[in-house]
Amino acid sequence: MQSLKFDFGSIVIDPLDEFEFGWPMQAPIDAPVGEIAWNSFGFKAYRQDTGEGLPAAEPNKVGIVVEASNPAGYGNYVWVDENGNGIQDEAPATGMNGVRVELWSPGLDGLKSTADDYLVNWLVTSSDASGNPGYYKFSDLQAGKYYAKFTLPVGYGVTDA
Repeated sequence: MQSLKFDFGSIVIDPLDEFEFGWPMQAPIDAPVGEIAWNSFGFKAYRQDTGEGLPAAEPNKVGIVVEASNPAGYGNYVWVDENGNGIQDEAPATGMNGVRVELWSPGLDGLKSTADDYLVNWLVTSSDASGNPGYYKFSDLQAGKYYAKFTLPVGYGVTDA
């Protein structure tokens, strides 16, 4: 991701006010263990009364050491099925970033899509360390049954093959 714009709508942040929001960050799925993943975020603000831009700012970046994940994981990649056969046989570049993937537990009854199911975690597909788009991985999972739900971008669907 190169940039992201937040529009606060009618919210006005007055002088000395604070506005806080969280943003989950993760290293690429196949990032080498022991390497440092750098988390960096910059921002720019504009005056509401004049539209004048204030100087851009960037807090100190934070380095996170990539650790080996628990062997229990759930992941794959989301791709555009250009030939419509339902098989992941396209080039890696056909992966799709920005797809929300939810990991669900089927609950005590062990059946998916019943009342006792619960959301374990969610993430958005992103590029692997080689820059190939569409990858996701849920790490450090307890042994058990899981299933995924995908929120596809408008205009995309699931292959019927």
